[in-house]
Amino acid sequence: MAATTTTTPLSLYQQFKSLHEEELYDSLTDLGDLLLTTHPRPRNQPAQREFLKGAKEEFRCLVLYAYALVQEHRYRQAVDVYGRVCNMLLHTYPPPGSAGRIGGRATNGPKVEAAPGTPAGFERLFTEDDIKYRFAQAYVFLDDPEEALQVLDTIPPLARTAKVNVLMMKLNASRPNYALDKMKQLVKQAPLAIRVLRTWFQCGGKLNELNANLGKNVAEEKFAAHLNKLIHCHSYMFSGSLVHAYQAATCLQEDPVLAHNPTLMILQAKCQGSLGHVEHAVRILDAIDHAHANYYQDMDEYAAILYERAEKRDSHTDNSAQILQKLADRLLKCANLAPETWVVKGYNAMARKDWSTAAKYAEHAVSLDDARYRSHVLRGLYYYKKDDPIPAQRSIRRALDLAPTCLDAHKYLIELYQKNYGEKETVTAAANMYKLCKKNPRSVQVYAEAMIHHNYRLREVAVILEKHMKAHPSDQKVGILLAAAFEKLKSPERAVEILKRQLMQGNSKEIHESLSRLYKTMDDSEKEAEHSNLAAAVPWCNLDPRADSPMPGPSSGFRSSSPGSPRTSGNEDDGGNDDSDAEDDDDEESVME
Repeated sequence: MAATTTTTPLSLYQQFKSLHEEELYDSLTDLGDLLLTTHPRPRNQPAQREFLKGAKEEFRCLVLYAYALVQEHRYRQAVDVYGRVCNMLLHTYPPPGSAGRIGGRATNGPKVEAAPGTPAGFERLFTEDDIKYRFAQAYVFLDDPEEALQVLDTIPPLARTAKVNVLMMKLNASRPNYALDKMKQLVKQAPLAIRVLRTWFQCGGKLNELNANLGKNVAEEKFAAHLNKLIHCHSYMFSGSLVHAYQAATCLQEDPVLAHNPTLMILQAKCQGSLGHVEHAVRILDAIDHAHANYYQDMDEYAAILYERAEKRDSHTDNSAQILQKLADRLLKCANLAPETWVVKGYNAMARKDWSTAAKYAEHAVSLDDARYRSHVLRGLYYYKKDDPIPAQRSIRRALDLAPTCLDAHKYLIELYQKNYGEKETVTAAANMYKLCKKNPRSVQVYAEAMIHHNYRLREVAVILEKHMKAHPSDQKVGILLAAAFEKLKSPERAVEILKRQLMQGNSKEIHESLSRLYKTMDDSEKEAEHSNLAAAVPWCNLDPRADSPMPGPSSGFRSSSPGSPRTSGNEDDGGNDDSDAEDDDDEESVME
């Protein structure tokens, strides 16, 4: 006769736990709706406790019920249930794993032990910090951040876990000093939280203030060194030392394990794009786009570069708009809930002049992640294009609060002031940009353009441009600006000499036009006509790619090597050209405070 197997009946709490472990949250909420009440002081509470066999069972069932309500997006009911759970924390009994009641009250309560074999992760659901964290999350989903902060503030500071500090940091994003203080605590709690470290540098935090050494938290010596280099790479990038950041990322890729790593390639592309090597940045990002079909992180940077390139170039000879459309379609398939996707779609809509759709996508990207600066740059750019200066200024300033060294945001803000306000606002914004982004060679161009346009401090601007020309002699754009400064200083001969030197770096339509204009002021009609004809003979598509670059472009050997490899940098000998402390002190005198 076959032996009959008998199953031990499970308690109601064990049934709740089983549904939770199987992630059957809809069934769990149905069971909770039937047996548990959400009123904080129900008349049937004593009978319900007897039914659930004690306050401990009732408490645990309520916690699992509230958790399931959040998973089912029933946030208002979850708030009610979590309110009752917190009331039980204060007045009924302590949470598991703690002695006594919470909040400095009586400490003679019983200690609730976890059942043998119960995973620590599951027991964490019943701790005070986890309960109040999810309680606050429900308020966040209900768009009530003030109530969420009040709930989180009731957690004792020493009991706040990393995720609690992250949520408090997000809810206080408008207070930079508060956010930086929380990030310091987070790094101590979770030393390998690389996203937090990146946000720290993005908000203006310094590496020496953080005193972070990721390597000591990893046993493997080789990977410890890689992690420290990665942190230094982020520090260099957000402090404006883009050449050093690029070199650090390139050095990391020399390891076969990290070769062609998309995270490092994105860092390289950001550095090259910020330095003005647009073609090089596009090659790296295009390689990521083709090799990693499901990679979407930071691809909104690619969209911004493609949009700018599509705006500047002839649509008949450039395919940036088509690449942008394909990128938007790909990201929509692999990451439709990521803010990067909607930023890319927003840039794509702006490239098609579909302004209403671009505004909708920008707002949606901001709603998904308010701490992503590229979303605010897109929204500010939309308002700028629509000649709506007040919301444009608000959005761009929000982006600069999140990323003070974002040169694109500074550039749009300066153009906004130049178009809609006066000289004082423009010059002040340009001086502030140069002070924050001084280590980025492209900042010299933006700063000089604004100052020369308003005839402001021309001699000091000429000194800065000459110093930059010594460090980067092939930068044609700065050479043209230096000539313009001398032209306004009534020194056309000096301007002509500078422009002729720039022609040795490569043929440029803008240089010939400037020479033609200068010879006209010098009453040399023959040379004026000569350079006017030469300017007309230079087609747009044959412009030297280094004309818009603050540093030498990629070498001819680039095309035969892979994007992002050490051979492709074109900047190997530029590491020493990064602004030194002595140069910073000299330039500080010429910047308007």
